[in-house]
Amino acid sequence: VAYDGIYYSDDVQTMVSSELLLHHNPRTRTEFYRRYAQKQLQCFKHTPDDSGSGKKQQKGPVIVCLDTSGSMSGSPEKIAKALTLALVQVAASENRALFIISFSVQFESICIKNPSAMGELLRIESFLEMSFNGGTDIGPACERACEVLDEDAFTNADILMISDFLTPPLSASARDRIEIAKQTGTLFYALEVGTSGDAGVLSLMDSHWRYARGLEKVR
Repeated sequence: VAYDGIYYSDDVQTMVSSELLLHHNPRTRTEFYRRYAQKQLQCFKHTPDDSGSGKKQQKGPVIVCLDTSGSMSGSPEKIAKALTLALVQVAASENRALFIISFSVQFESICIKNPSAMGELLRIESFLEMSFNGGTDIGPACERACEVLDEDAFTNADILMISDFLTPPLSASARDRIEIAKQTGTLFYALEVGTSGDAGVLSLMDSHWRYARGLEKVR
């Protein structure tokens, strides 16, 4: 059987050997069962069989802007990073490229063209450990995300903003970049952590989700 990368599952028949070591060690066996119950075991992914007549249309890439500013410190940041990691797992299972931008008033980014590949998860987890803890300015992250759309691997990407949206109004240049991206088919999604985000920025998003006491769709 051929394998093509790693994904998360409860399939013990295809799990990687490191997960088996957790089970063999009495001190880590509880952690193994936790991962198994939550379908978080790292498992080898079978190479798709292309012999069938019909091929499923592949979904496009995703650009994530993750707010790690001071206003997100504590539980909001942990929630935002957990949601980002969950999205990484979805992208890996659907073979979708990812570009993650961590921002406050400045930003850092990481490009993951194959999230299911071995070693990529470690890169992502290491990147998500970083925080800025400064002020919040979504504008530069928005403009950087729109720049990434010019790259061949992300031409058809959509953009997800995960933030509390406690930010100054967007600059004219950032608004212009968003409108240009929308004209070429890019969709902008807002995942607001909290309930006090800037209404002006949120109104520019095509869809608005909110996480307060749970995940809900606002529009």
